[in-house]
Amino acid sequence: MITQSTLERLTASTDSVQDTLVLQDSIAALGDERIKLQDFTPVASSLEWTLAKLAWDHQGVSPFAIASVPFYITSSGRLSRKAALLLFDCCGNLSPDTKIEVLELGAGSGLFARFLLDNFKALCIEAGTDYYQRLNMFVSDGSAQSVKDWQTRGIFEQHQGHVTCIQMPIGKGFAEQYCPSKDLMAIYCNYVLDVLPYSVIQYTDTGFQELQVRTTLSLDPKVLPRFTQLSKDEIEAACHSKDPQRTAELVSLAPIFERTFRYAPIQSSELIPSVVRDWIINNEVRTGMAVNHGAVACLHELSQYLRDEGHVLINDYGPVSGEEMAKKLQSKRYGHTLAMDINFPILEFCLSDIGFVCVKPNDDDKVTLHSRLLLKTNDSNAISAFERHFSLAAESTFLSPFDDARELANQGRRYDALNYYQLGLPHCTHDWFLLAEVAEFLRHQLNEPEKALPLIQHALKMNPWYSTWLWDILGDCYYAMGRQQDAHAAYNQALSINPKDSASNLRLACAQESFGRYEAALQAIAVGLANDREASQRQALLDRQQQILAKL
Repeated sequence: MITQSTLERLTASTDSVQDTLVLQDSIAALGDERIKLQDFTPVASSLEWTLAKLAWDHQGVSPFAIASVPFYITSSGRLSRKAALLLFDCCGNLSPDTKIEVLELGAGSGLFARFLLDNFKALCIEAGTDYYQRLNMFVSDGSAQSVKDWQTRGIFEQHQGHVTCIQMPIGKGFAEQYCPSKDLMAIYCNYVLDVLPYSVIQYTDTGFQELQVRTTLSLDPKVLPRFTQLSKDEIEAACHSKDPQRTAELVSLAPIFERTFRYAPIQSSELIPSVVRDWIINNEVRTGMAVNHGAVACLHELSQYLRDEGHVLINDYGPVSGEEMAKKLQSKRYGHTLAMDINFPILEFCLSDIGFVCVKPNDDDKVTLHSRLLLKTNDSNAISAFERHFSLAAESTFLSPFDDARELANQGRRYDALNYYQLGLPHCTHDWFLLAEVAEFLRHQLNEPEKALPLIQHALKMNPWYSTWLWDILGDCYYAMGRQQDAHAAYNQALSINPKDSASNLRLACAQESFGRYEAALQAIAVGLANDREASQRQALLDRQQQILAKL
């Protein structure tokens, strides 16, 4: 127990002024541990957004392979199927000699385009039309690395002669410079408009203001070395360098940036389309909102290259009502990339003003991913086809058996769940994710690896490139069937996609253990533990490690 006299002796000071100076020095020392990387600037031109763009440019498709950027909802095959059905229906009004040219912007993994081509070709064969023979799909991305990665992986090998892969950075004047056709039948925008420039604005008594951000970085020696080996001087030099290669050295630091926000007078009135400015002023709208002016400018430019009977299909996240607009103002981080929700009411307002007919499906406010059809004319055939394929009713008919199956499985009613999976299975042959879900259920819930095997094999024929999960399920099926060599090969395939995947390394360790390769098994466990940041596999990895060590 500390007595009062001991406390006074240990904390005694001869000079109260000296006490104050010591405290000031301590606080100053703390302040020195943080550096200012960038002073207040509009959010879309901030260092963080600059680094996000550089990340896309340099990383290519790897964010999809390591699952740091979600892509299933637009790239499982189901959305591509709906887009292919819409395109097929819209081709009926074309003259027999018309070329069918379509473009996808920011194609990312390339899977949406690949599955659209697969489905469109199948529809044409079934109907006996020559639409596919007349089709050329331009698959574009701003990243040259992504275009190279598609070719390396052979994403479009099955559609040679019907695909042209191009690098197409989106910016002012990009359509004139890069657009490969002036007669496009369709333009697809999936998760691409949300990475274009935007502003967060508000209207006040003193006029329009925009959100700005100041970026700082803590030099905490316990944290910083986990993200970079750069010194303070090297970080500051890279931050102010005009060489993109030098600036890109800071990409790994973005997750630990510290941001301070403020509203300030808007720097450029051009960032707010005049129709939005007038609407806000006339209605005295005082809530903050995002204005996706980069998306509006992009679509405006591309409208010149869209044929009169063509369409633009948008699929993205964001607010769809006035109430939501003021709530969804923060960008979203995925790995080293950023995205900003699309403000659909404002986007539609702007697009209608420049001549587009904007169509949304019924019950759009009840779904997560929002689809929009943009037309140059009020084409009743296209609108009817869009509603037929993209309505919530069409989606619910497809997905409700799977929702019921999941709920029953969570309740432990496995065979009741199986009945619903069987109901949904005939309708999900175009969706590799749902096929894998059923296969995993059969393997792990019902211990039926032989029945799961053909489902997961079919899923892998669709997507052998981007999912360690699919290869892990295949390996699990083989392992349960006593085919350890095939299981080992499947797990190695998973790790060829993402060598750091903890679940795949755990499985590889099990396979190595079964062969008596204990050292190799322990090495796989070490890799799994080192990269299991969410601790989802930690206990299983540690248990397996102890089991193997006991055999040595």
